[in-house]
Amino acid sequence: MDSNGNTGTNGNDKKSNPSAPAPPLPPDPAPTPAPTPPPDPAPTPAPAPPLDPELAPAPDPTPNGSTRAPKGKPFSRRIRRRRVATAHLLHRNWQANLLFQELQDRPRNDTSDASTVNTQDANTCSRGMDMHHNL
Repeated sequence: MDSNGNTGTNGNDKKSNPSAPAPPLPPDPAPTPAPTPPPDPAPTPAPAPPLDPELAPAPDPTPNGSTRAPKGKPFSRRIRRRRVATAHLLHRNWQANLLFQELQDRPRNDTSDASTVNTQDANTCSRGMDMHHNL
């Protein structure tokens, strides 16, 4: 409650004075002029074409530089996830092939001792090429 006995909750208090004049409104601020747009910058000249036409960059096939065709819907989330998973599996397969090839290239009895060297190779194998001639 204030000094006049008003509770100040909703303005419908019985003790409030309905005939009191409303407080005066603040004066309107002076209208500000609209800002002037900045002057247009001078247009930059286009770069001169290179002398050799073979050194000129190829024109961009799409206006925004994307590599995807401009027509059609963007890829759905399902298709994108499937493609990412396929790429991941291909990469894992490639890594496994590299590891397998590396293991194949190593000599079988690979120890730290340099005296043990695998001397048996495909051309000197006792059965090597003879098996192919019997076919």
